[in-house]
Amino acid sequence: MENGWYDTYKFDLLAYKINGPRFALRDIEENYKIPLYMLIKKDYHSIKQSKYYQDYLDNLGPVKKKFFLDIIKSKNYNDYLALNSDKDNY
Repeated sequence: MENGWYDTYKFDLLAYKINGPRFALRDIEENYKIPLYMLIKKDYHSIKQSKYYQDYLDNLGPVKKKFFLDIIKSKNYNDYLALNSDKDNY
C-alpha cells in the first residue's frame, strides 16, 4: 500500500488475505482451530475498522465474502461453525 501497488493488485491481495486463513482454519489440527479462529477474528476486526473494509465488501467473491463476514459476526468458534454447517462453504 505504501508503495502504490495496492490498486494494481487489490483483488489478489484481498483474495490472499481471505483464502490463506480460510484454508488454514479448514485444514489445521482440531486442537489449534480455536486459537487460529481467534487470530483471524482479531485480524478481520482490524480490517473492519480500516479504510479498506469497503474494498473487501466490494471485491470479494461470494465464498470469500461469506467467510470474512461470518468470522466478523460470529461470537466464538462454535458460533462460526453453526453459520457454516454446510462444509462446502467452509
